[in-house]
Amino acid sequence: MTEKLKIAFVWHFHQPSYQENENGRFLMPWARFHATKDYLSMLKFIDDFQNLKLNFNITPILLKTLEKYSQGFLDVHAQYLLCDETKINEKDKLFILDNFFDVNIKMLAQKNYYTELYNRKLSLNELDINAFSNQEYIDIITNYNLCWINKKHVSEYKALKQLIKKEKNYTLEDRRAIYEISKDIISRIIPEFKKYQDDGKIEISTSPYSHPIIPLVLNMQELPCKYSINLPLDAKIMADDAKYQVKTGIEEYEKYFGRKPSGVWLSEQCISPSTVKLLDSFGIKWTIAEYGLLEETLNKESLRDFEKNIIDPFFLASTYKLKKHDNTNIIFSDSYFANLISFTYGSLNPKQTAMHLFDKLKYVQNRLENSPNHSHLITIAMDGENCWESYEENGFEFLSTLYSLIEEDESLETTLLGDYINENKETISLEKLSSGSWINKNFDLWIGEPIKNLAWSYINKTIEDFKVIKEQMGNSKEEKALLKQARHEILVAQGSDWFWWYGEPNDSGRDYIFDHLFREKLKNTYRILNKEYPAYLDLPLTSLAGKPIKQPRKQISPMIDGKKDLTSDNWKDAGCIFLPDSPTFSNKKLVKGICYGADNDYLYFKIELNKINMNNMANPNCQLYIYITKENAKYSSVIKLCNKSDKFYPVVKNKFSHEIRISIDNNRLEKTRLANATQNNLWVYDPFAKIKQAYEDTIEVAVPYDDLKIYEGQSFSFCFFESHDGLIEEVYPQDSMIRFIR
Repeated sequence: MTEKLKIAFVWHFHQPSYQENENGRFLMPWARFHATKDYLSMLKFIDDFQNLKLNFNITPILLKTLEKYSQGFLDVHAQYLLCDETKINEKDKLFILDNFFDVNIKMLAQKNYYTELYNRKLSLNELDINAFSNQEYIDIITNYNLCWINKKHVSEYKALKQLIKKEKNYTLEDRRAIYEISKDIISRIIPEFKKYQDDGKIEISTSPYSHPIIPLVLNMQELPCKYSINLPLDAKIMADDAKYQVKTGIEEYEKYFGRKPSGVWLSEQCISPSTVKLLDSFGIKWTIAEYGLLEETLNKESLRDFEKNIIDPFFLASTYKLKKHDNTNIIFSDSYFANLISFTYGSLNPKQTAMHLFDKLKYVQNRLENSPNHSHLITIAMDGENCWESYEENGFEFLSTLYSLIEEDESLETTLLGDYINENKETISLEKLSSGSWINKNFDLWIGEPIKNLAWSYINKTIEDFKVIKEQMGNSKEEKALLKQARHEILVAQGSDWFWWYGEPNDSGRDYIFDHLFREKLKNTYRILNKEYPAYLDLPLTSLAGKPIKQPRKQISPMIDGKKDLTSDNWKDAGCIFLPDSPTFSNKKLVKGICYGADNDYLYFKIELNKINMNNMANPNCQLYIYITKENAKYSSVIKLCNKSDKFYPVVKNKFSHEIRISIDNNRLEKTRLANATQNNLWVYDPFAKIKQAYEDTIEVAVPYDDLKIYEGQSFSFCFFESHDGLIEEVYPQDSMIRFIR
């Protein structure tokens, strides 16, 4: 007789380390916000249902972050929450307007006054920091932080209801109260999860310590990769770190929860035979992988009906072991269920969507009636935090309805994965296993793109240097502690998040922060050991420092007069490259921003210079080169500039058809020159080019299409090089060119 269909919900909680160093503030607030909005509320459903069993995965790096918040560590956004409103300056106001409306529209709509302030910002043709009073800036900050505190906590904190209701005229006392409530919520998370686990109501699994892509850390060269440029030659140099990541993840779990974990959630469900072998060596009883990889392993694509239900779900509902690795069960989860919750249901009626998912589970159960097995498991494993922002009431009604439907059905039962694995004896043995992740059954989002690959090579080089330094050091207690500290920074740099945001196709809107943090982790390895880090780690790997933040909206025909005002002469409709005004990016840089556009006859450029840096230069002779490559060019040549260090700029590998040289000598604009590529990688100067130029507040240049021999409908691309004495200082963009069609 077939048993009840067992359903395992596995909610995954993960945020990377947003600290520049172990003792610093957090540069982004997402761990704090999800801690106050999601983690306890997801757990507390257990109290509402007699038989509900839930599985949670909390990554070790997140547990350490939660512990630090409980100890009083702050993030940048919390520092603004606690700031003195009388000391808010212009830079602060720009930061507030840019960062403190970063919420889903459903979260925003819950607050009328906050929405009013947001609409005022949207109504401004130009961003005007004077459109808001200091008190309104404080109210923006406060409402933003309150948006990320789950309203379910109102019953636990008497002051919270009134603080949420107030909406405006918040005082410093109010803001301190909000911070203390947030801190207290976070301090309860680990103890309460441990209590529910000890009571047998939930199971908590761990992950490799810093959420790395373990198959890649083990040996990236044994896995298929679409683009191998920049990949480390010695791909096994990190193999020891893979083992250390798993070992440390298990140890951190034991530290917080007092027992050994039964299961390991592999980061992004990335799996390979070598990874299973590694888990098996630690006695791990289960892990989860994407069902599509099972289909590839069995060379059997499941038939689905027009609603994407699997017609024969027997293989999905079974558990597996890889031959010769008998400790670790592999549970396959169909991401179709997770994608419905993550990307489809949020904008729909929560009760109807809960019923829709319930019906799909019942369909699976009905299709298993004639199964030869007695026990069957359907696992819904997914991110347990990010999707709820698009739901009404943070997903409360959807989950309440879904859990109720399952609990009221006597033929269904939620289960803990460890319990199921211990009781189930019907495991299928696999001779082999396909490698991949839950996304597209491959690893392309973490490797294969040139910038991602370069980041991997940076880690490998750091490990090589670390090993050399380690051999030179002694065995004293202090030296061992330093080595452990330095290795910890390498582990954090191996986390999946940095590679997720590097290159294409993902864009966080804050990629430069992820890039900065990644490079800081590697720099810290050298700093801790009192060694000088390589100069290339100062170069941003992201293209944000030089990536267009706005494409041209329409043709422009500006007056070439060198005036700074972007609102006149259609420069407001131009494309724009903005370079952040911070020490990380602007130190010693010539260029502050670039605008570009075109009409039927000319290609236009407007360059704003960083005059403070120019005035500090001993020899203020600088050049800006615009390199162009056009479709079907007769000749193309390499650039004439040289790297002054081992910095890597992917666009340098291109060949170009035209070179435009803009030169500043002692704050005077020299004649802009055009050179054309010719045979044998050479360049020839065009003395007849009719380039227009002006320099007063900014440099403005108009280059005739006729001089470039670019014709209507012809595509071309360009990029900018900042140079001093023939050496490359900076490239904009760094990894790809700006494409245009005349």
